[in-house]
Amino acid sequence: EKKAVGRGAAYIYIEGITSLISGYIFWLVVSKVTTSEIIGTSSTLITFATIIGVIAGMGIHIGIQRFLGKSFSEKNIQEAKNFVITSLLLLGIGIFTCSIIILSFQNWTQSVFAFDSVLIMIAILLITSYNSMMLFRSVVISSLKTQSLPIIFITSSVAKLIITVLLLITGTGVVGLTLGFTLHYVLSSVLLGIVLSVSVFKQARNTNPLQSFIVNSKKILPASVVNWIPWLITIVGSQLGIIVVFGTQGANHAGVYFLALTIVTGITTIMN
Repeated sequence: EKKAVGRGAAYIYIEGITSLISGYIFWLVVSKVTTSEIIGTSSTLITFATIIGVIAGMGIHIGIQRFLGKSFSEKNIQEAKNFVITSLLLLGIGIFTCSIIILSFQNWTQSVFAFDSVLIMIAILLITSYNSMMLFRSVVISSLKTQSLPIIFITSSVAKLIITVLLLITGTGVVGLTLGFTLHYVLSSVLLGIVLSVSVFKQARNTNPLQSFIVNSKKILPASVVNWIPWLITIVGSQLGIIVVFGTQGANHAGVYFLALTIVTGITTIMN
């Protein structure tokens, strides 16, 4: 058991280092093939979607781990699957609600941030794929079968970089950059979902998803909210500056600010 935990932690550490390096490479390459104005508008949209995504996610990917860890340690795979299904339904409710609110205020976001209908759709896709990726990743971590995480992250990061550069070269601008960035979460969600269905929940039987929804929701939501509030405060505190700079100084300054923030955040992570 200790060896399994040690191996699991090692793969998570490798994934974290890979994430840091790939993030630098991605924005370094992107800054060479596009303008700071496009980076500024794109980073503002990504920041906006990230904040809304954290709100929609309700901290479920964190709260569910305490229950999944117990289920996997007791080899109760069916119980773990029921928790995951309940979490997916809760996320669906959160994402749907936030998406309706975003669409309701589309005129406001367009006038303030110049987000047209295409960018709003990309933001909703980013919110959805971000939350599904975070949930599936938490399930994989709880199962201690984390050897697939670095491979999945590297694959999705390489695909993100290549497709984003190709889209930018063809002149798609903000749409190409944000769509290419979102691809990372979409591809990661798909690959993590395949890993879970093949290696973790392969032997679990199919059950009525609503059968245990209420019972499991009463367990997951309180555990999630406790972690969700400080997580939301952290995200808003670290990301809100990009939106403020964009609104007051324009896209060019927002792009420069975002790249500088990426570098500082990376250095801080290494030092810690």
